[in-house]
Amino acid sequence: MKERFLARVGDFGDFQDQGSRYWADERAYKDEFAVRCREALTPALFAAAGTPEGAQAVVATKHRLLTGRLKTTGAPQNLLSWRYFDFLRKMQDAERAAFAPALGDLLFGQGASAERVGRFVRVMWPSWQRVQGGNPYALSRNFPTLFLMMLDPTHDVAVRSDMFGAAARELLGDWLLRYAPFDALQYQAVLDFARAVRRHLEAWTWRPRDMIDVHSFLWVATRDDSVYARQAKPASTPADDPATSSED
Repeated sequence: MKERFLARVGDFGDFQDQGSRYWADERAYKDEFAVRCREALTPALFAAAGTPEGAQAVVATKHRLLTGRLKTTGAPQNLLSWRYFDFLRKMQDAERAAFAPALGDLLFGQGASAERVGRFVRVMWPSWQRVQGGNPYALSRNFPTLFLMMLDPTHDVAVRSDMFGAAARELLGDWLLRYAPFDALQYQAVLDFARAVRRHLEAWTWRPRDMIDVHSFLWVATRDDSVYARQAKPASTPADDPATSSED
């Protein structure tokens, strides 16, 4: 994986080199998106989340974040495909009323982030099944954890199914994720795995700043050459997570 990463980011020195291809392709737009998330997703946004107006404001804010163009790339973020946030515009009134306070609890509630992910998924699972059909396991992993990583990249990581599946198969001989709604135990296992990867990056003196660098390393290192060439830069309509076709 180290060799593949270096072959694809040829001028790489370490993660803090802002003149490298890594920074231009993988880091700068994520930093901009993180800043936007921290500015928009504040506790004040959720103060009235229990009212219809407050719930709608939360939904609208999330949609703007995910679809707004970034100055860094001229395109929306590509960390979450439209397929996994289309439910925002399809929720019914009762579902929005449940979603908004549950999101506030996910981002700012009590307990460890793994516990908060479990609570959020339990609230949203019926809505996701109604809107998307089948068993949208990938959505239950990526949607909540992406925003945890954007707000606290020191501790949290976005769980993209194909990426972590491929990395875990290569490094552990196991897929790591279960065919089940994402829960606290699964997220804790992913966090333990991501922290172990970070320790290797640190041992290589690559100076990872946070889990965004861990996530980016895994993304670059687990793509096959054709996929990496196609998806190296953000796109306005990113490809769906190929590992979820059989799940969803």
